[in-house]
Amino acid sequence: YHDRKRSTASGLIPVVARLITAGLFELEDIWNYLSPEEDREITTAYYNFQKKTIDFAQSIGVVNLAKKADSSNPENAEGLSELNPIDIGPFRDAAFQKVELVRCLIHQGSWQLAKRVIQQVNGDLPELEVDYASDPDIAASLTEAISRILQQLITGNLESNLSHGQIENSDGTFASPSQSAKNAQHSILLEMIEFLGPHGYRDWRFLVRLCRASRILDLDTSEFIMDNCLLPCLALTEKNAHLSREVWDSIRRLPYDRRYQMYYNLRHILPQSYPVLRICNEKTKIDARNIMKRLVKDNVEMYGRKIGKMTHGNALAVFEVMLEQVKGYENIIRPLVDALMYSGDLAMDMMLFSLIEQMANPTRDRLKSDGTNIAQWFSSLSVFCSLILRNYSERVEIAAVLQFALNKLADDVLLITLISEVVCRMASVQASEDLGDQMLEALAGGPSLRESLSLSTAAGTDAAQARQKQRTASHKAATKLYETLQGLGMVEHLPIAVTDQRWEVSFGSEYSTWPLKMRSNMFDRCQAVLIAYSEFLISLGFGDSGGLEGILTQVSNLIKKYQLSVDVAFMIMRPRLRAHGLNIPAMIEQLVDMGSHTNAEGTQAIGPALNGTLSLSSVASIQSMEEASIWEGITPWLYMCFWCFSLEDIAIPEDLYKNEIQRLTKVVDSMPADLSSEKRELLAKLGVEYESQSSRVQDTVSRMKRMASMLCPAETESGKISVALIQSCM
Repeated sequence: YHDRKRSTASGLIPVVARLITAGLFELEDIWNYLSPEEDREITTAYYNFQKKTIDFAQSIGVVNLAKKADSSNPENAEGLSELNPIDIGPFRDAAFQKVELVRCLIHQGSWQLAKRVIQQVNGDLPELEVDYASDPDIAASLTEAISRILQQLITGNLESNLSHGQIENSDGTFASPSQSAKNAQHSILLEMIEFLGPHGYRDWRFLVRLCRASRILDLDTSEFIMDNCLLPCLALTEKNAHLSREVWDSIRRLPYDRRYQMYYNLRHILPQSYPVLRICNEKTKIDARNIMKRLVKDNVEMYGRKIGKMTHGNALAVFEVMLEQVKGYENIIRPLVDALMYSGDLAMDMMLFSLIEQMANPTRDRLKSDGTNIAQWFSSLSVFCSLILRNYSERVEIAAVLQFALNKLADDVLLITLISEVVCRMASVQASEDLGDQMLEALAGGPSLRESLSLSTAAGTDAAQARQKQRTASHKAATKLYETLQGLGMVEHLPIAVTDQRWEVSFGSEYSTWPLKMRSNMFDRCQAVLIAYSEFLISLGFGDSGGLEGILTQVSNLIKKYQLSVDVAFMIMRPRLRAHGLNIPAMIEQLVDMGSHTNAEGTQAIGPALNGTLSLSSVASIQSMEEASIWEGITPWLYMCFWCFSLEDIAIPEDLYKNEIQRLTKVVDSMPADLSSEKRELLAKLGVEYESQSSRVQDTVSRMKRMASMLCPAETESGKISVALIQSCM
């Protein structure tokens, strides 16, 4: 059978493999009798196969008008065949006995002998390594061999056996290993998995078994299996939701940076070595484009299910097409966000990786050609990312986006666009731009008043349900955002980073060539982020038990250590004041009374005020925030009142409250009882909020009137007070 013109008997090569495994003769004794005579022919056959598959991948989606379609062959008429080169394999056109010997040795469990055959063939042409697993028969033998190992180990002692592998007997079976050989056999098992690569996609039962086995391995080994076998195999399977869940249960143990590195390899590195991935990517992109052409808000459920099925397999290729659509068309963003509700957790993780990769693209300018506006592609991706984080906050890695944005913010202030969208949408804080007279006046009121005004134009049951759904999602997202910031230690670092960029865009040399309009826009965007972030922390009750004295000490530390301006330092710490529910006017009044009894040098020891929450030692912290000349025209008490009070402490939009209460009362009376529950709840909140703020403003004003002589002493000239107030506060 050495003659290439004759086909080899079906049982001959398995018998030869069995005899070599048993040691009856050596591989060298039979090598010269195996075809082909020249080992280079095997390499050449694989090279031709690889070139054919690459050409096939490039031809997908390309219409050749000069080629006549064969009506008798539907595949030729369509221009595609179902992974045709991959199904044939590189070694089907001729009798390659040496390749068949590799398959038989693997099938019988003689992995070391199979490696010797492979190394001997590759020795002739080492610059092109042959991927033997691309042959369907060899891939099937590999999956069977690995499955036998895993099956024996799953039924036995997993922790002691699976982590080290099995010993290979001379007859091709797998016996229990000795303790000294476990580490070596563990390496052999990983070698077989790496050799298999993505070609195990045909046997999904094997992939499920491998997923479950990888969960009891150490993280490094599990990452190796995922990176080299499971993820590329999943990309080649079709709509297997169960396998996708199994892979996610295994990969979720890894931190997001290691997961993202595997996704990067799957998208950019592995397709260079495995043309089958290129073919799958191109076919998936065509299907994804066909769906995206038809997706609108009216058919989100139908096409969302189709998108979900596609993302169970090659999700990265699907999201590449989606994000290209998002960058070009803003009206596709919201339907696409709603459609992703049918995608799995692994797909959502890959979506976030794809988003970060697209936004970090160094080859695309984030500014338009005029240099004064944000590019549409970056603005659209920022909006899309913020909606994904808000609607699916429990299923995505928020820390990855925050870490990326803050790390890149120091190099590019345009990342403030992403931070602004994420903070405002997840915290459900509306940007204060182009407000009407009523909304501007409502800023002095509470959140219930602003909510009532924002919803005054919406009506109907559907609108109410949509608002309730959005409010629930925003509350969950805000809580998740705060927990993520707290876990990363960024609760205070985020506003500090934004403040640094606000200064850089104003005075830094890096942005000196920017148009004034662009610099002012970025300054306003930074300021809007700080305000929204402060409101976000207030809404969640951010704070600790340090009391007012501890807060003032931290403010002083922010000014001295981080070189922050006073307004930003108090903006960061003001949520703590609100969270404690401290009666700031009462504290200041008691402190002023205590200060009036000190001697001229102010050195008399006076006990702390209000159960230890504030003492005269805090005055030194306040005075250290400004230059000494400032205190010649303004007292620390007035300075403290200005920065510690919020607008709600000193003003109330009384007419606006009364009008809204009257309007809501009429709406509730005119609606059926089963439809007015939301309005009744809002009306009750509005009444309580109005009474609470009215009493707060009255208390603050009365206390400040009593403290007037200490806040603005008669001996101080009014001109000095005005100048100092403008310089240090206004």
